[in-house]
Amino acid sequence: MSHLLSTLILLFVLLPAHAALDDVAPATTAPIDPSKAAEQTATRSQALAEEAAVVERVRQELAALAAEVPRRIAALTPDSVTEDAVEQARVDTKAALLRLEDLRVDATNTEQRVRTLTQTVRDLEARVQLLRSPTSPTLQGDAAGAQLELATRDLGQRRDELALEQKHLEQVRVQTELLTQRVALLEQWQTRLEQAFRQQEDRSRREAQADREAELQRAAQAASERAATLAAQLEREGDRLSDAERRVLDLERQVSIERAKLAEVDVRLLRIGLDLERIGRLPNASPRPALREFSSALDTARAMITTLRATAEVLERKVELYAQQKAVIERRAVASDAERQGAERERRLLSDIGGQLAERVQRMREVLGNAETMRDKLDAAYRESLRHDLLSRRPLPVTADAWQQIGERLATTPTFLTYQVRLSLETAWNSLRAADPLLWLGLLVGQGLLLRLALHLRRALGRAIERRGPDDGEADAGRRYTDRVLRVLQQLLKRNVVGASLSAMIVLALWGSATPQPSFGILVTLVLLWVAVKLPLTLTWLLLVARPGAGTRRRTLYRLIAVVVVAGAACGALAIIARLVALPDQLVDLADQVFMLYLAATFPAALRVRRYLLDALEPMQQARRTWFVVLKLITLLLPLALLTAALLGLAGYINLAWEVARQLMVLIVVLALLIVVLGLLDDVFEAAAEHFIKGSGYGRGWTHELLDPLHHIARVLAFVAAAWLPLYSLGRGGESALVDGVFELLRKPFAQFGELALSPYSLGVTVLAALMMFWGGRLLRAVTYRWVLSGVGDSGVRNSLAVFTQYLAVLIGVLVALRVIGVDLTTLAVFAGAVGVGIGFGLQAIANNFISGVLLLIERPLRSGDTVKIGEDEGEIVRIGIRSLTLKTFDNMEVIIPNSEVISNAFTNWTHSDNIIRQVLYFGAAYDFEPQRVVDLIARVIGQHPAVQINPAPLALVWDYGVTGVRYRAQYYVDVNRHNILVVRSEVNLGVWESFRKAGIAMPYPQRDLYIRAWPEGFPAAAPPTQPPSSP
Repeated sequence: MSHLLSTLILLFVLLPAHAALDDVAPATTAPIDPSKAAEQTATRSQALAEEAAVVERVRQELAALAAEVPRRIAALTPDSVTEDAVEQARVDTKAALLRLEDLRVDATNTEQRVRTLTQTVRDLEARVQLLRSPTSPTLQGDAAGAQLELATRDLGQRRDELALEQKHLEQVRVQTELLTQRVALLEQWQTRLEQAFRQQEDRSRREAQADREAELQRAAQAASERAATLAAQLEREGDRLSDAERRVLDLERQVSIERAKLAEVDVRLLRIGLDLERIGRLPNASPRPALREFSSALDTARAMITTLRATAEVLERKVELYAQQKAVIERRAVASDAERQGAERERRLLSDIGGQLAERVQRMREVLGNAETMRDKLDAAYRESLRHDLLSRRPLPVTADAWQQIGERLATTPTFLTYQVRLSLETAWNSLRAADPLLWLGLLVGQGLLLRLALHLRRALGRAIERRGPDDGEADAGRRYTDRVLRVLQQLLKRNVVGASLSAMIVLALWGSATPQPSFGILVTLVLLWVAVKLPLTLTWLLLVARPGAGTRRRTLYRLIAVVVVAGAACGALAIIARLVALPDQLVDLADQVFMLYLAATFPAALRVRRYLLDALEPMQQARRTWFVVLKLITLLLPLALLTAALLGLAGYINLAWEVARQLMVLIVVLALLIVVLGLLDDVFEAAAEHFIKGSGYGRGWTHELLDPLHHIARVLAFVAAAWLPLYSLGRGGESALVDGVFELLRKPFAQFGELALSPYSLGVTVLAALMMFWGGRLLRAVTYRWVLSGVGDSGVRNSLAVFTQYLAVLIGVLVALRVIGVDLTTLAVFAGAVGVGIGFGLQAIANNFISGVLLLIERPLRSGDTVKIGEDEGEIVRIGIRSLTLKTFDNMEVIIPNSEVISNAFTNWTHSDNIIRQVLYFGAAYDFEPQRVVDLIARVIGQHPAVQINPAPLALVWDYGVTGVRYRAQYYVDVNRHNILVVRSEVNLGVWESFRKAGIAMPYPQRDLYIRAWPEGFPAAAPPTQPPSSP
């Protein structure tokens, strides 16, 4: 039973083989005669031996070339390069490239033959095995033996041929590798030769340019001297010359000045032409220039175009001006025969300078056209280079042979990298040993000072941390955000300042000793690798683990971040070093793919960090839910963008993935800074609000009117800066044209209403301007009310003007926003003009009073509380409005006076400069009393009154001589805000009366003369006077 089962299994296995034999047998060729096969094998082996000798010779030549090229490059100078040498280098490189292409084709053909022979050998092995099987149903007897012998001999020949082909393939691969290295050396030598030759050409062009510029400068100097000479002659002989001669001399002076300016224009055109020639080589340069060079060349071309257009327009205006001047001279010559000779000379001068200006304009237009063409070429080359760099796909190989080659190279990579690191250390040590002793001294002193500063800073930070007290969770929760940030920064610096200083010392030593590349880059990468790991881990530990109450979630998150940071630093350093040591492109791509795989693996960790960050920030953002929602969206987009970059890299778009990853790193840093800045702004304005509330009775008003708008504006500016920084970083990386393209896309209209075009950029700027004007208007209103109009005593007027200022600011903002959108403001001007005409006809009086009120508030000839006399009305100003003012008379009546009456007519303001008013009183005394005594008495009474001002001092004077007695004048000053002038006047009068009574001084009585024409009868005669009259 078991034997039967074995027989069935054997038949099941051999039947497919027999079918394969039927398929293969017809395609199998007859074996070659053994003697001929041996001869061919010997010939091929001899050829392979010769190839091996060639390989060895190529290896020796390569070693010699590798040693010779650096020496030749080091000894290369621009003066020693000839055009023949450059052409020979190009020929050698092309010949090597052609040979390399032949080897690659040979390798491809050999690989195909090896695959064919391998398959043939496998088929023959199957055939031999089938022929040897006793169960073969189709082959019996001598036929089976003959077929077996034929197949066996054929199999041996194919195996020998396969071995030879494999050996040939190995030698071809070795030759390809050696020739690749030779091509790299030849290209390096060719590049250096071409660079030196270009330097030689550039130097020759610069020398020629310098000679030409010197010649033009001499011409400009001569023209300037000629103009100065003519000006001196005109100044010296102007009075003796006729009008025509003076005009000719003055025109010659102007023409000389213009020629000097034209020489400067020629110098500018010369420089622009050389710059155009320089940047014109970029589109066809080999190797292709970097994006930064294209971006710089584009900026240069745009600046050239702007300069050329402005200069051409100026020259064209001058041509028109001289043409007009020439026409005037021709008309003057026709009108007067005496002016004809001088006019002819003026026409020649104007024709000459006009022709030169027109010729410069023509040249300027030609150069402008060339510059615009060059700009378009550079832009196209830039975009093509950008597309090629970002969208070029370098996928990983898909064939087993390619992976086998990568595996073989990868097996030797650790040894090679170790050798490169050791070689870099040796190179750095040799550079340090060869350095100048003064450089050694400077490095030692600088590093010593840096280390001392680091230790001192570490001790100072330790003392500052101790003064802040222990990191208690409850106490820390009550601190301001700024205090917490400062604590974390102090602890972070304290733990890393020494290590960072040591790293800086190593980098400084490498830089100071001029360590060459790639040794400098390798060592700096390794040194900064430690800093790149230590700083993030320390910061994460301080934020998550070091704080009291750190639970399992924080510790788990810290371990996850630590793994991500260490792995990322290792992958990043590997990718950088792979480029620095010039590993094969396949290995560099593999290093990039490893880093992209790392980025993809960090996606879950990024989501966990995002969740923790949002949970920590949510209590702080309860009052600003909108910003928190935006923050949640941004923090969600960042991990998604990181995953997208990783997938792009894994798909083969390495450059695009690196650029996305770089911008993401910038965006993450900007976002972290934005969070810190927003927290600091909150603390600053909160502290300012507390200060105002404690130090001012109107603190809450200050907070609402001044600090709140400032806080909003500061936050908006912080967000604007956060949006601008990534674009700035993108432009700094050589993608300025890409940034321009982004802005061009944002400016592209998405809706059209007549001539009004709406774009995302215009709408965004409009919304931003509206927000800024809204908050800025509030701020301007508070500043105007509290500071600018602080001298306006009327709070109603102050508030009205402050509101008016706010509305004016908002109106300006609206006009600016409308202009940004594209609304033609001339239509608004027409509308405003129509409104103005209506005001002029129907509201003239109101407009007059309104403008007068504004003028009163600007000039301030009177204020609320002033004592004034306007027309027949006298009293105190109690209110100044936009249309009228209110005056309260001494009779307690309020008079409403239009503002135009005050502006148009004269009025008296007794308290304009101050509140001191002079009062004047007149007294009389009989001639019987000495005037000085009366003056002293009056002055003493006035001076003793408490309401009378000491400065200005009161004054008593003898005023004049009256009919009945001497008149005296008394004047004094009273502060009307503190005293009633009528009461003071009465008290002074009473005091003078009482003083006169006590001193026995009599007031004079009025005297009258009575003339009696006739004495009445019956009356006795008048008796003579018994005493003389008291007054004449």
